[in-house]
Amino acid sequence: MQQTQPVRNTSARVPVRAAIVLLAALAASPALAQQARTFVEAGVTSDYRVRGLSWSDGRPAAQGGVNVDLPSGFNVGVWGVTTRGADRHGGADAAIDLIGGYGVTRGPFSIEAAVIGRMFPGGSGKQNYVETHAGIGGLIGPLDVRLAATYAPDQGAIGGDNLYLRASGRLAWIGTPLTLTGHFGRSSGGADDPVKAWRLRPGGTYRDWSVGADYSMGPLILGIAYTDTDVNRSRGLAGEKLHAGSRLAASLRFVH
Repeated sequence: MQQTQPVRNTSARVPVRAAIVLLAALAASPALAQQARTFVEAGVTSDYRVRGLSWSDGRPAAQGGVNVDLPSGFNVGVWGVTTRGADRHGGADAAIDLIGGYGVTRGPFSIEAAVIGRMFPGGSGKQNYVETHAGIGGLIGPLDVRLAATYAPDQGAIGGDNLYLRASGRLAWIGTPLTLTGHFGRSSGGADDPVKAWRLRPGGTYRDWSVGADYSMGPLILGIAYTDTDVNRSRGLAGEKLHAGSRLAASLRFVH
């Protein structure tokens, strides 16, 4: 830089409304806004991949978002990406995440928790769903190591529940603008509807990994990443574009 309940589509509106209310409250409070820290990111990528799976139908995508860190440790944000009518999300034109979270630092460790409402404008049928996220990380010299778990409880839009475990690292190449990145993840869960469960977990439990590098040029970051999965492409649904194979993707991002 880049996954919950017998809860159905209506439950996805809960974190969505909460994030909107928090953003509105921040804007309406000048004192709070002055103390908050705002981070903005925008860019393009040759293929937007999440957990080794393309969310932009294997094609280039625009992406961007805003995150606001409050003095209390809470944070709210919104992130969006063009999904190019991806079959994976019912032909949706975009994926929009509304995020409400909390982070704290204790000694060398940072701990985070969040609720994410994922919306897919333009998608047919029920596409929205909710995930919860928790993670811990810390610096070991120039190496930033993180462990995280993201859980989507049983929901109709994803045909069951979904658990994603991830270990990742970032290594700043001291004296250069280069940062090396990598991760390994595992997706698992139960399936009430095997067809819909293919959306996040094609073929059932699978693993994904990536290696990459970011090159900083002031506020601009040029990135390249190789991603792959162990998804068995021969088990794909008829006519479905899995976009789960190995891929080398490039990106250019503005971060402020």
